[in-house]
Amino acid sequence: MSTQQEYAARRLRRRVWITIAAAVLALLTVVLCALNGAFDFHKGNNLMPNLIGKSETAAQAAIEALGANVTISYRNSEDAEGVVIFQSLEEGEPVTHNQTISLVVSLGPEAVETDEAERQIPLPNFIGLSFAQASQTAAQLSVQLVEDGYVYDDYVPRGSIAQQTPAGGTMVDPNSTVTVQLSAGPRIRKYTITVSCGAGGTISPNGSVTVEQGKSVSFTITPNEGYVVEKLVIDGVEVLPLQSYTFLDVTANHTLSVTFVIGDEELPIFE
Repeated sequence: MSTQQEYAARRLRRRVWITIAAAVLALLTVVLCALNGAFDFHKGNNLMPNLIGKSETAAQAAIEALGANVTISYRNSEDAEGVVIFQSLEEGEPVTHNQTISLVVSLGPEAVETDEAERQIPLPNFIGLSFAQASQTAAQLSVQLVEDGYVYDDYVPRGSIAQQTPAGGTMVDPNSTVTVQLSAGPRIRKYTITVSCGAGGTISPNGSVTVEQGKSVSFTITPNEGYVVEKLVIDGVEVLPLQSYTFLDVTANHTLSVTFVIGDEELPIFE
């Protein structure tokens, strides 16, 4: 083989090794990225898994890992004791943060001969669920859910179940009726502004003024002819003798007291 041919062969072998090294490096990069989740295109998507047949503990852990809440009830079935036989959210549906998902766990086959107490089922806690969610779970337990109006509740969102009778955990017979009240949202609180006005002028509005929480109310102080505002006291603290005052974003009871004195035209009047 000539020198030129040997040189060409060496260049070819070197190019082959460079190509192989580049391929190996690329393969290692892909593997490392895959291990670190770089190609996890579904990362961050919380989709409901299929929990049917899973153990109660595993199903609860899976739901909590998605940032959701879980409520569990039980009933007899032909499935093994302790496995999930119903989930209120179907597989593949998106799961939102703090969403409540209901599960029904099998108690195993019902005994052929049982007394009245053994045939009862533990009633789940429906508080915080929508009426539709609770009704679906109740139907699985052969329990009838009946809506009985609204009640104010500071913690349960409007439209969700705020109260139930009997309470969750009570042992009831199949086909029992459970009465629930839905939340009307937080009760609107009202506060009182108590006003006192001395001789020599007027204040409007006067007397005791009722204000809804978060609202504002303004008072206009009008001295009689020849008088000026002497003192303006808000909640026991003297402030500038203004001829108007506004309570903003009321969240508590307040007092307003004003007195007048015979005025001097040279005295400043604060507006």
